[in-house]
This record gives sequence, C-alpha cells and structure tokens, in this order.
Amino acid sequence: MFKRPLSIKIRFMSYITIVLIGVFLLISFTFNSVFTQYIESNATKALQYNRSFITNEPLEGPKNHEFSNQTQLIVINSSYQIIEDRPIPNLPNTDPKIQIVNEIKENDIDLNSNEILNINLDDQFIYYTIVTSDKTPGYYLIFYIQMESLTSFQHSVSLVLWIILFFALLLALITMNFMTNSIVKPIKDVQKFAQRIGEGDTSNEYLYYPDLEINQLNQSMNEMVNKLNAQDETQRSFFQNVSHELRTPLQIIKSQTESAQVGISSIHDASKIIHKEVDHLSELIDDILVLSRLESKSNELVKSYYDLRETISTTSERYRSIASQNNINFIYEFDSKPVLFEYNEASFEKVISNLISNALRYARTQITLRCTHQNDRIFIEVEDDGDGILEKDLPHIFERFYKDKSGHYGIGLSIVQSIVNSYNGHIEVKSK
Repeated sequence: MFKRPLSIKIRFMSYITIVLIGVFLLISFTFNSVFTQYIESNATKALQYNRSFITNEPLEGPKNHEFSNQTQLIVINSSYQIIEDRPIPNLPNTDPKIQIVNEIKENDIDLNSNEILNINLDDQFIYYTIVTSDKTPGYYLIFYIQMESLTSFQHSVSLVLWIILFFALLLALITMNFMTNSIVKPIKDVQKFAQRIGEGDTSNEYLYYPDLEINQLNQSMNEMVNKLNAQDETQRSFFQNVSHELRTPLQIIKSQTESAQVGISSIHDASKIIHKEVDHLSELIDDILVLSRLESKSNELVKSYYDLRETISTTSERYRSIASQNNINFIYEFDSKPVLFEYNEASFEKVISNLISNALRYARTQITLRCTHQNDRIFIEVEDDGDGILEKDLPHIFERFYKDKSGHYGIGLSIVQSIVNSYNGHIEVKSK
C-alpha cells in the first residue's frame, strides 16, 4: 500500500519547520540545562560560604562569593517554630520564610542533614541548607537564597529564544515558499510537456530555467521528442515499404490465378510462379517477425556454447545447390581449433543465411567464408568476388528496405545488424 504522495513545496516546508524547531528545542534545552547548573552551582557556593561562619568548615575557592550577600537566615526549633527571622546584616528582610519552614516540615526533612536542598515555590527555586551549632543548642539555622535575578534572566532569554524561533520560522517559510515555487513551476512545465507528448503532440518545447538540472531535464525531454519523431518516421516508412513488399507478391499471385482461370497461362506454369511468390512472401513475413522480436526483446534467446565453424558450414550447405546453379563455389577459411562462443544457434544461422544470400546476389565465381579467433575476439567474414557496392550505398545498406543499384528492397542486413548488436558485437561492410 503506497502512501499518498505530497507536493515538493509541502515536503520542503515540513522539513525546514521540523529542522528549525528541532534546532531551537536543542538550543533552548542546552541553554536551560547549562544555566540551571550555573544557578545551582552559585547558590550552593553562596550557602556554603555563609554556613562556614557557623560550622567553621574549610572553603574551596574564593572566600567571598558574589551571591553570598543575598543569603538570608531563619532560626527554628525542633518543633519547626520560627524563633528568629533576621537577614544577613545590611540587607532587607524578604518573604518566603513560613513557606520554607512548612515545606521542610511537610517533607519531613532531616534537620541535621547539612545538605544543600531546594524547593519550588510559585515557580521559583529556593536553595537552602540547615545548620546546627553548639553555640545555639536546640535551634536550627536555615540559610536560604532566592536566585531571582538569574532565574528571571533565564526566563527572559528563553522567551527571546522562542520569539526568535517564531520569526525565524516565519522568515524561513516565506523564503522556502519562493524557493519551492521557483523549483515547482519548471517541474510543472516539464510535466505538462510530458503530458502533451503522451497525448500525441510531439512538437519541441525549448525553455530556459536558471537551475541546471531542470534545464538538463527539459533538454532530455526534447531529445526524447526528436527520437520519437524519428522513430515514428522510420515506422511509417517501414510500414509503407512492408505494404509495398507484401502487395507485389500478392498482385503476382492474383494475376497468375486469373491467367490460369481464363486459360492465358497453364496451371502448371502459374503454380510454379505462385509457389515462388508464396515462398518469398513467407520469407518476408518471417523476417518481419524476427525483426519485431529483436526490437521488442519479447523473448530471451536460449544460448549455449557452439562451434561457430560448424554453424557457418551447416548453413552454407543449404545454399549449395543455388550456388552450383550459378557456378559459384564456397571457400572455407577457418581456424584449425574450435571457435567456441555462447549464442543462440537459430539466431546465428539467420545471420549467416542472410549474409550468404546477400553475397550470392553479387558473387561471380566464389564466396569465401572465414571464421577466426584473434586476441580474444571472434571474426566472421563473408566475402564475394562481385563488383562490390557503390560508395554512396555503403552507409545505407543496413537501413530497412533500402534500394540498391539492382533495385532490391529488403530487411535482411538490418536483421543481421540487430542480432549482432544483441551480442554486443559490431558489423561493417567493405567494398572494393
């Protein structure tokens, strides 16, 4: 089950939103964590500094901490009653003494713990420590400190960070909207171009875009259109030629049948001509089917290792009688060792058959068949001693139904080229 596709614009905006929010969350979390540690560290040092006056504990670091003058004092007894409430000298008395004592009582805090603890009152962390002294038996001194200035600063910075996030996200989305529009619009243009091609309109549409990849895509689309047009033209020409080739033997068959019916020619003579044209028609249809299968790659040929010398000699024997009637001899120049190659024997027989058939058309007295193995490459040559092919015809002989000086149409050499190409081979013609 495929997910519903999303537009590029939505995907890009979603990604940038997630990334920005993620980055700002990380920054906010890191800042708050570091700053909270900073507040706790300073509160602890300030409380330790003031506690040292009562307990005479040795201090590590500076003996006068910057926040120590913000520490305040509450004196209670073992029943959690406030006995004396006084600040450090020269500082005003501040509020939350009763809440602190109540929190200590409700949470059953050990009055002899001597630890640095904290409580949260109205979203404000208050750090405190409980100190006992031999000078004041039965009484407990609670030093506490409110880091209001730092906490307020922390909240202010967090608020500023979220405001920055909002405007950064807004600016990023606006920028991304313009950027994605500049990308999506060309893609939609190319999409319409492709849709138009699918509907049969194969006219070119050359457009310029500032993005290299989009330009390359548009260029590739136009190259595809050119190839489609060329293929359509080739196909039209092919069907025209096929129609002509099929019409000719059919007309001959029809005329011979009519001649035999009215007595102009004998049934024997007419049947010989009809038989010949039927063979020609069958061969043409077979060639068309072979070429169609090769181009569509509709069936994967079954391949095995064979000796090419045997395939060539066996195929040439089929033309022995025709060659003898025209006083043409076959000469074989093969390697003494087997020339093994993995191929489909039927397809290679078609190659050799078409090449020999073509050579018989031009040969005077002999056709030379060569098969050699040189430097990990296999060479097959079919040479005749005829007049050769005109230089102007050489570039076109592999074209379907190309008409040479003898007026012959055909697709035999085109089939040969297609089969050779399917084996990643190469074929060429030399004429003297």
